[in-house]
Amino acid sequence: MKRVICLLSLSLLCSVFFVTGAFGAEDVWTRAKLTGDWGGLRTDLEKHGIGLDLRYSHFLQDVTSGGADSSNGAQYGAKLDTFVNIDAQKLFGSWEGFYISGHIESRHGQDVLGDAGAATVPNSSLLYPEPGDFSGSSVTSLFATQMLFDDKAAILAGKLGSLDLLQGLFPDGVVDYGLDGFMDANSIMSILSWGRWLTLSQYGVAGWTIKDEMPSTGFIVAGQENTANSWGSWDDSFGDGFGLMVFHRFTYKIDDKKGYVYVGGGGSTKDYPSTDPMEWTFLPGEGLETETHHPWGVAVYVYQVLWQAEKDDYKRRVQLFTGGSVTDDNPSFSDWDVFASLQAFGPFASRPKDRMGIAYHYYHYADDFVNLVNDIPGENMQDNSWNTELYYNVELTPWLHLSPNFQYTQNANDDDDPAVILGARLVLDL
Repeated sequence: MKRVICLLSLSLLCSVFFVTGAFGAEDVWTRAKLTGDWGGLRTDLEKHGIGLDLRYSHFLQDVTSGGADSSNGAQYGAKLDTFVNIDAQKLFGSWEGFYISGHIESRHGQDVLGDAGAATVPNSSLLYPEPGDFSGSSVTSLFATQMLFDDKAAILAGKLGSLDLLQGLFPDGVVDYGLDGFMDANSIMSILSWGRWLTLSQYGVAGWTIKDEMPSTGFIVAGQENTANSWGSWDDSFGDGFGLMVFHRFTYKIDDKKGYVYVGGGGSTKDYPSTDPMEWTFLPGEGLETETHHPWGVAVYVYQVLWQAEKDDYKRRVQLFTGGSVTDDNPSFSDWDVFASLQAFGPFASRPKDRMGIAYHYYHYADDFVNLVNDIPGENMQDNSWNTELYYNVELTPWLHLSPNFQYTQNANDDDDPAVILGARLVLDL
């Protein structure tokens, strides 16, 4: 623990020392980014259509009791997220509405996914580029976007990171890459229910109309190969089939407070092995064979602002995000789920840049999948898992945020007690 605290403190102090020495013209404590404007270079790049944002995040989490293993103590991991956005019209003087977006993710250290147990995701950010004891970097997203019809529609294609895609589909602090709000992926929305055929990152094509500055009606065609930590290829991604999702968002206002209902559905043409033990056959000399099925799912999400400080002050607000999914019971792992989250932005007038939230989710696993797992000697899977999460994000400076985090989660192993996970996240906007 002391080593981790020293590492964090040393990293912060060295960063401040370097920045104040190199760019002393700005006030280091009040500017938006720790490294400032780079002597005017950052502003100049943006004027020429090149946007560059860097976020250096530190995570400390500890499964203090319960879960799969609470004896490993606190685990420290860190991520550097580099976001690159290019506006072709500003850069080249032509090609209006054409953009290139990239996301490079570098991580080192450990996470507590294994300690928390099966079907838990207590840190969505550290899933990338690869979970576990991983150190390395990868381009997890790289895609081009063309705006159409006076910015009333868009089409994009390339390597689509799932969190990047969700960030575009669900703005207003719903996703935020697990860096500002909820850390657990399942507190964000129903993610595991779609995990049979949607990966961390995949090649794909998407298009949608735009209403109220959000995707309104659209589609997503996704490859079936995870490319989060590799480049793969279009042929490999679509060689065995593709995933297709369509959606529509109904927007409305209640007492001038924005809200919407999102309805989406989709499935995959890829043949996935059956999870029904009765459909597995042992053939002498050939091994196990099984029938195959195509996964599908339907989701409904509701977003509603419950309170805002003033009619035109949307920054300080309380918002509800809730919903659930229904999926096939074979070959998908989960056949239904529900979740709900409540977040407050600027919860106190004296702390307008803080935010806080509480979330709960529940997954019910398909009977066929539970039976298949329990046919393995030593396994004792139950038919559900759930999690509760609370966080408070404190703005220490405009570029430095500290978020204490608490999670109480039950994994899918019936022999494990609910896990108590204590954690903290420190995010520096460079």
